[in-house]
Amino acid sequence: MALPRVTIYTDGGASPNPGPGGWGAVLLFEKDGKEHKRELSGGTPDTTNNRMELTAALEALRTLKQPCHIEFYTDSQYLKKGINEWLPTWKKNNFKGGKIQNADLWTTLDAEVSRHEISWHWVKGHAGDYYNERVDQLATTGRPTSAHPDPALTASIYWRQSRRSKLCRPAKRSRCLRRIVTCATGLPNGSTAGRKAVG
Repeated sequence: MALPRVTIYTDGGASPNPGPGGWGAVLLFEKDGKEHKRELSGGTPDTTNNRMELTAALEALRTLKQPCHIEFYTDSQYLKKGINEWLPTWKKNNFKGGKIQNADLWTTLDAEVSRHEISWHWVKGHAGDYYNERVDQLATTGRPTSAHPDPALTASIYWRQSRRSKLCRPAKRSRCLRRIVTCATGLPNGSTAGRKAVG
Protein backbone atom coordinates (compact mmCIF):
# COMPACT_ATOMS: atom_id res chain seq x y z
CA MET A 1 0.00 0.00 0.00
CA ALA A 2 1.36 3.39 -1.02
CA LEU A 3 2.32 5.77 1.76
CA PRO A 4 0.40 9.04 2.11
CA ARG A 5 2.25 11.87 0.40
CA VAL A 6 3.08 15.08 2.27
CA THR A 7 5.06 18.16 1.31
CA ILE A 8 6.73 20.04 4.17
CA TYR A 9 8.41 23.45 4.28
CA THR A 10 10.19 24.61 7.44
CA ASP A 11 12.23 27.55 8.66
CA GLY A 12 13.63 28.81 11.94
CA GLY A 13 15.85 31.51 13.34
CA ALA A 14 16.83 33.68 16.28
CA SER A 15 17.20 37.45 16.43
CA PRO A 16 19.78 38.20 17.68
CA ASN A 17 21.61 34.89 17.42
CA PRO A 18 21.63 33.66 20.13
CA GLY A 19 18.45 35.25 21.44
CA PRO A 20 14.67 34.98 21.11
CA GLY A 21 13.85 32.53 18.34
CA GLY A 22 10.94 31.20 16.36
CA TRP A 23 10.16 28.38 13.96
CA GLY A 24 7.52 27.77 11.32
CA ALA A 25 6.26 24.90 9.19
CA VAL A 26 3.73 24.33 6.42
CA LEU A 27 2.40 20.85 5.63
CA LEU A 28 0.61 20.24 2.31
CA PHE A 29 -1.33 17.01 1.83
CA GLU A 30 -4.40 15.46 0.22
CA LYS A 31 -7.26 14.04 2.26
CA ASP A 32 -10.60 12.74 1.01
CA GLY A 33 -9.75 13.97 -2.48
CA LYS A 34 -9.11 17.55 -1.32
CA GLU A 35 -5.91 19.55 -0.89
CA HIS A 36 -5.21 20.60 2.68
CA LYS A 37 -2.69 22.91 4.31
CA ARG A 38 -1.59 23.02 7.93
CA GLU A 39 0.57 25.78 9.40
CA LEU A 40 2.58 25.50 12.62
CA SER A 41 4.73 27.95 14.55
CA GLY A 42 6.32 28.42 17.95
CA GLY A 43 9.33 29.86 19.70
CA THR A 44 11.54 30.11 22.75
CA PRO A 45 13.11 33.13 24.49
CA ASP A 46 16.78 32.11 24.35
CA THR A 47 17.98 29.91 21.50
CA THR A 48 19.96 29.85 18.23
CA ASN A 49 19.28 29.80 14.51
CA ASN A 50 20.31 26.17 14.21
CA ARG A 51 18.19 24.96 17.12
CA MET A 52 15.15 26.64 15.61
CA GLU A 53 15.81 25.05 12.20
CA LEU A 54 15.95 21.62 13.84
CA THR A 55 12.91 22.32 16.00
CA ALA A 56 10.86 23.33 12.96
CA ALA A 57 11.61 20.03 11.25
CA LEU A 58 11.00 18.04 14.42
CA GLU A 59 7.64 19.64 15.18
CA ALA A 60 6.45 19.23 11.59
CA LEU A 61 7.28 15.51 11.59
CA ARG A 62 5.69 15.00 15.00
CA THR A 63 2.30 16.01 13.62
CA LEU A 64 2.25 13.00 11.27
CA LYS A 65 0.45 10.08 12.88
CA GLN A 66 1.59 7.45 10.37
CA PRO A 67 4.54 6.82 8.06
CA CYS A 68 4.48 9.07 4.99
CA HIS A 69 6.38 9.79 1.81
CA ILE A 70 7.60 13.35 2.34
CA GLU A 71 9.03 15.97 0.03
CA PHE A 72 10.88 18.13 2.56
CA TYR A 73 12.00 21.68 1.67
CA THR A 74 14.40 23.74 3.78
CA ASP A 75 16.73 26.69 3.25
CA SER A 76 19.06 25.34 5.96
CA GLN A 77 22.14 23.50 4.75
CA TYR A 78 22.80 22.69 8.41
CA LEU A 79 19.58 20.68 8.56
CA LYS A 80 19.85 19.05 5.13
CA LYS A 81 23.54 18.12 5.36
CA GLY A 82 23.21 17.11 8.99
CA ILE A 83 20.54 14.54 8.19
CA ASN A 84 22.03 13.23 4.96
CA GLU A 85 25.80 13.50 5.45
CA TRP A 86 26.90 14.10 9.05
CA LEU A 87 24.41 12.22 11.22
CA PRO A 88 25.54 8.65 10.38
CA THR A 89 29.09 9.45 11.52
CA TRP A 90 27.89 11.30 14.62
CA LYS A 91 25.82 8.30 15.65
CA LYS A 92 28.76 5.92 15.23
CA ASN A 93 30.95 7.96 17.59
CA ASN A 94 28.12 8.81 20.02
CA PHE A 95 28.08 12.45 18.94
CA LYS A 96 31.75 12.71 19.95
CA GLY A 97 30.81 12.05 23.55
CA GLY A 98 28.09 14.67 23.48
CA LYS A 99 30.36 17.40 22.12
CA ILE A 100 28.36 17.87 18.91
CA GLN A 101 26.15 20.93 19.26
CA ASN A 102 22.43 20.25 19.51
CA ALA A 103 22.94 16.51 19.96
CA ASP A 104 19.67 16.34 21.91
CA LEU A 105 17.67 17.65 18.97
CA TRP A 106 19.57 15.59 16.40
CA THR A 107 18.85 12.40 18.34
CA THR A 108 15.13 13.15 18.61
CA LEU A 109 14.91 14.26 14.99
CA ASP A 110 16.65 11.11 13.82
CA ALA A 111 13.99 9.00 15.50
CA GLU A 112 11.22 10.94 13.73
CA VAL A 113 12.94 10.84 10.35
CA SER A 114 13.34 7.05 10.55
CA ARG A 115 9.54 6.63 10.51
CA HIS A 116 9.18 8.08 7.02
CA GLU A 117 10.49 8.05 3.47
CA ILE A 118 11.88 11.54 2.98
CA SER A 119 13.33 13.30 -0.05
CA TRP A 120 15.26 16.36 1.12
CA HIS A 121 15.41 19.53 -0.97
CA TRP A 122 17.36 22.73 -0.38
CA VAL A 123 15.69 25.95 -1.46
CA LYS A 124 17.39 29.33 -1.45
CA GLY A 125 15.97 31.55 1.25
CA HIS A 126 14.30 34.88 0.45
CA ALA A 127 14.35 34.12 -3.27
CA GLY A 128 10.63 34.28 -3.99
CA ASP A 129 9.57 30.71 -3.20
CA TYR A 130 6.04 31.18 -1.85
CA TYR A 131 6.07 28.57 0.91
CA ASN A 132 9.64 29.33 1.94
CA GLU A 133 8.59 32.94 2.43
CA ARG A 134 5.52 31.79 4.33
CA VAL A 135 7.44 29.66 6.83
CA ASP A 136 9.85 32.56 7.32
CA GLN A 137 6.84 34.70 8.27
CA LEU A 138 5.57 32.00 10.64
CA ALA A 139 8.99 31.74 12.30
CA THR A 140 9.06 35.51 12.81
CA THR A 141 5.54 35.43 14.24
CA GLY A 142 6.47 32.58 16.59
CA ARG A 143 9.45 34.43 18.05
CA PRO A 144 8.69 35.65 21.59
CA THR A 145 8.51 39.42 21.92
CA SER A 146 7.92 41.61 24.91
CA ALA A 147 7.83 45.32 25.55
CA HIS A 148 9.58 44.56 28.84
CA PRO A 149 12.04 41.69 28.30
CA ASP A 150 13.54 39.92 31.26
CA PRO A 151 16.64 41.96 32.22
CA ALA A 152 18.76 38.96 33.21
CA LEU A 153 18.05 37.15 29.92
CA THR A 154 18.68 40.27 27.83
CA ALA A 155 21.91 41.02 29.68
CA SER A 156 23.07 37.43 29.19
CA ILE A 157 22.51 37.72 25.43
CA TYR A 158 24.37 41.05 25.25
CA TRP A 159 27.22 39.56 27.29
CA ARG A 160 27.65 36.50 25.04
CA GLN A 161 27.66 38.65 21.92
CA SER A 162 29.97 41.30 23.35
CA ARG A 163 32.58 38.78 24.46
CA ARG A 164 33.02 37.82 20.78
CA SER A 165 33.58 41.44 19.76
CA LYS A 166 36.23 44.07 20.52
CA LEU A 167 33.77 45.72 22.91
CA CYS A 168 34.83 43.57 25.85
CA ARG A 169 38.59 43.58 25.75
CA PRO A 170 39.94 43.00 29.28
CA ALA A 171 40.96 46.64 29.70
CA LYS A 172 37.42 47.77 28.93
CA ARG A 173 35.50 45.03 30.77
CA SER A 174 34.13 47.16 33.64
CA ARG A 175 32.80 49.78 31.24
CA CYS A 176 31.46 47.00 29.02
CA LEU A 177 29.51 45.40 31.87
CA ARG A 178 27.99 48.75 32.85
CA ARG A 179 26.91 49.29 29.25
CA ILE A 180 25.40 45.81 29.00
CA VAL A 181 23.37 46.17 32.19
CA THR A 182 22.21 49.62 31.09
CA CYS A 183 21.00 48.20 27.76
CA ALA A 184 19.28 45.31 29.48
CA THR A 185 17.55 47.22 32.28
CA GLY A 186 17.13 50.72 30.94
CA LEU A 187 18.84 52.04 34.08
CA PRO A 188 21.40 54.81 33.80
CA ASN A 189 25.06 54.13 34.58
CA GLY A 190 25.65 54.16 38.30
CA SER A 191 22.11 53.15 39.23
CA THR A 192 21.69 49.90 41.18
CA ALA A 193 17.91 49.69 41.52
CA GLY A 194 16.57 46.40 40.20
CA ARG A 195 19.90 45.43 38.70
CA LYS A 196 20.62 41.69 38.25
CA ALA A 197 24.03 40.06 38.12
CA VAL A 198 25.33 39.02 34.74
CA GLY A 199 26.90 35.55 34.86
